[in-house]
Amino acid sequence: LLGACQSTLKQTHHSSSSVNKSSTFRPPSAMETMLYINLYATLILIPCSYYAGQFQHGMSMIFPSADDITNTQHEEAETTSRLLLQLNLSASLGQVFIFLTIHHFSPLTCTTV
Repeated sequence: LLGACQSTLKQTHHSSSSVNKSSTFRPPSAMETMLYINLYATLILIPCSYYAGQFQHGMSMIFPSADDITNTQHEEAETTSRLLLQLNLSASLGQVFIFLTIHHFSPLTCTTV
């Protein structure tokens, strides 16, 4: 499935214009590519994590129920949720940096940096 989507994204203007003269093909930008990769990963990984039982554990860690926590644990749960949010924000910024570096320069430059 991912290979088929990747080959669709890699089509050139020449090959698509020979099939349909009125359509124009534009290669996806770095942000669009990142969006598509994240959507495909989400579609695959959420059902897999649900099947493995990790989805419920992760949701209970992010959103603990009021019955399971005391006052001191409530503060720890808020701190854990805040740290997870900070981790995800920094990971997303790193992913944007990587995709834009590859798009504007080259994979070698990104590896060097």
